[in-house]
Amino acid sequence: MKETQNIESNLSNTYMTVKEFSQLTSTPIDTLKHYDRIDLLKPALVGDNGYRYYLPQQANILTRILFGSRANITLKEIKQTIINDDPSATMEQYLHVRQNISKQIQELRAIQKTINSLEFFYQLTQTQPLEELFTVTTEDWCCLVAPNQPMPKGEALATNIANKLYLKGYKNGEWPHYQLGCYFTPLDLALHKFDKVNYYLKIDYPDWYEASDIVNVPGGEYLCVLTKTSEKDINSSVHVLLKELEKNKQATVGNVYAQLAVNNFVSNDRDKYYTIVMVKKSNKRHSK
Repeated sequence: MKETQNIESNLSNTYMTVKEFSQLTSTPIDTLKHYDRIDLLKPALVGDNGYRYYLPQQANILTRILFGSRANITLKEIKQTIINDDPSATMEQYLHVRQNISKQIQELRAIQKTINSLEFFYQLTQTQPLEELFTVTTEDWCCLVAPNQPMPKGEALATNIANKLYLKGYKNGEWPHYQLGCYFTPLDLALHKFDKVNYYLKIDYPDWYEASDIVNVPGGEYLCVLTKTSEKDINSSVHVLLKELEKNKQATVGNVYAQLAVNNFVSNDRDKYYTIVMVKKSNKRHSK
């Protein structure tokens, strides 16, 4: 009896029960049992009663397992690196993980920007009257371009050319900025020639592409109108903007940009789409 008590006393002084080890490491007991079953982290001792006992220093191995798991390394791979105990191979594995994480971060940032843009333009449609001039302030942005394409007939703005441009935005398989639209040059506007269109796709990482494919759009104050013409008739949306500019005697500079402010990312119903047309405000006085 006394010998049994001494063993139990030694266990309590040296080892931790699975419950205590679970609390120490903030790891569910079921997870620890799973690691035991797959021989990833065995208890330091299993008593005659079948109870699992762990040593405090085993928390170091558990930390390595949990870190690897959070880094999306498979348990099989984690187990092998622990068995091999090769620091160089383990470090190489971590560097590969870091590379993948960097790509994921870039993609998540692009998705975040897409959502921010969707929110911004959607809020405009909720607050700005249709076909009335208003001003927004934008930052500089970059886009891929496909210039001088025939104006599409029918309803679809996203023609084959535009679709190819969008797919081109998937550099290294990563998500591009979603904003696809078109622009008309000052000469197009002066001549009222809208038989050709210049497509653009906003991008987040211009250094990934050839400089000849990139157009930088300056930020600043842009004069805008919202229309419900959707993709059916971009020309009419541009004419609404030009009419409002003339009525308000507003001078402008640069290209006129048109894109869907609410598109298929938000709704499948084209009757719920909005087009925004915008042009940079000039500090010069308006003149005919």
